[in-house]
Formats: sequence, C-alpha cells, structure tokens
Amino acid sequence: MEARKPVASICHGLEILVAAGVLQGKKCTGYPGIKARVVSSGGMFVEEDIHMCTPWR
Repeated sequence: MEARKPVASICHGLEILVAAGVLQGKKCTGYPGIKARVVSSGGMFVEEDIHMCTPWR
C-alpha cells in the first residue's frame, strides 16, 4: 500500500487486507459475508460486482 500500486482481491481475499489493517477509508467490494469485517476495520463496503478506486489512496 505504501508503494501506491494497484491492489486486487477476489471473494474472501479482503480478509488479508483486513488483517493487514490497510482498508481504513477505502471503498471495496467482495463476498457479502465479509462486509462486517471490512466495515469494522474502517473500510467502506460497496455492493457492486467490480469496484475500482483510482488512484489508490
């Protein structure tokens, strides 16, 4: 994240980003079962098939 390069995850891949503590203030989407973990870690869960945040900040 510090290198400001694109990051992608699918399905439950957000679990890794939650554990790393890097979702604060970031919008992301994934398997609906992960929504509560994303939100509790400071991320914003959007219900879209694909979500791209450009540039990644």
